Amino acid sequence: MAEKNIDFFNENEEFVLTAAITTKQGVNSNLYIKAVYIFIVNKKKEILIQRKREDHTKLNRWEIPSGHVGSKESYEGGAKRELKEETGIVVPLSYIKTIKIERPNEFDAFYIGYSNLLPNPKDNHEVDAFEFISFDNLITEIEKNVRLFAPQMVKFLKDHRGYFRKKYLL
Repeated sequence: MAEKNIDFFNENEEFVLTAAITTKQGVNSNLYIKAVYIFIVNKKKEILIQRKREDHTKLNRWEIPSGHVGSKESYEGGAKRELKEETGIVVPLSYIKTIKIERPNEFDAFYIGYSNLLPNPKDNHEVDAFEFISFDNLITEIEKNVRLFAPQMVKFLKDHRGYFRKKYLL
């Protein structure tokens, strides 16, 4: 897989430099990336998850649509771009919350949108499966084998499960 350059930010979310993603730890442990995670919920109140291909850098994990935010891009702009790139879905998004994660150093903004479209994995070279899953089944699957899920999504759900369920799924 080709090396990908991404933007790095300081602890105040101010742009510092652009570098290859593989050099992050070697550059400076005080640098952060900005990322977005998008919950897509269908009319049955199920959440869209996707599994990255085995040859992708995220090692065949299940996650919600996500990606990096560039230095000239807002979180919302990055969320809309990543959602369209990964799923083909274009819907209004609502901001939920931004969390700061240490190791990897990230500022992760979470959004939610609504769609019944189940994307076709043939339309995305990074993804080999999409599925809608109920919130309770997602939590059960995470508890059974947390390593199969993106850690940022797991942390968000662990810390904000009740709030998310009450506000967006009931």
